[in-house]
Amino acid sequence: PDDLSQGRIGVLSGSAATVYASDIDGSAVLVFNTQEEMVSALTNGDIDYIMTDYRLAKSITLSNMDLAYTASPVFGTSDFVVALRTQDTDLYGLVLVALTELKNKGTLDEIADRFVGLPADMQENGVTDDVTGENGTVVLGTSADFPPFEYVDNSGRVCGMDIEIAKYIARKGGYTLEIINLDRDGLLPSLAAGTVDIVISAFSKPDSHDASIGFTDPYYTCNQYIVYLPSR
Repeated sequence: PDDLSQGRIGVLSGSAATVYASDIDGSAVLVFNTQEEMVSALTNGDIDYIMTDYRLAKSITLSNMDLAYTASPVFGTSDFVVALRTQDTDLYGLVLVALTELKNKGTLDEIADRFVGLPADMQENGVTDDVTGENGTVVLGTSADFPPFEYVDNSGRVCGMDIEIAKYIARKGGYTLEIINLDRDGLLPSLAAGTVDIVISAFSKPDSHDASIGFTDPYYTCNQYIVYLPSR
């Protein structure tokens, strides 16, 4: 594709691409409510590119043989991790076991499929009930500004793929899950201060951090690809 800064980029409502595309100086970002509308706009010349997650890029091009997607992500790769206090050994162990189960059982992919690559109105179907338990409360810190991983829906609920992961962890440990929505810059300081017990918020391990904080291995790799019409 040509320089993205000169193009009209189509993104799906409620997708991470809405955030990434807005960071490209000079580009025009058009938000679509359905995949069909977005693909139609590309083929008809109303937009120049589609920016989306690998899952949807692959699906679109399989269904529309005239389209192609870039061989590598346009924004590199972001490996998302969970942050905890290293002194909370029981919770740390629970998280590691839960993440392993999520991956090995295919549940993580199932959760991702309920949010990633779907328009905002369809993501509502992937939201599960609040979690309550008898072993106390675990407090999740998140910054609900990065759909579909964490966002605030029309009813004021904090939802998203990361929230479902936190629910799985709480459910497995028999905890009630409390969610605190924070500014992104305040997540790790709040964890170090004990305001929250765990942070899941679509972020990568920082180069420097408080020595009391530990990070899991990546649980999800986020990447954005460009779908385009080669003949144009």
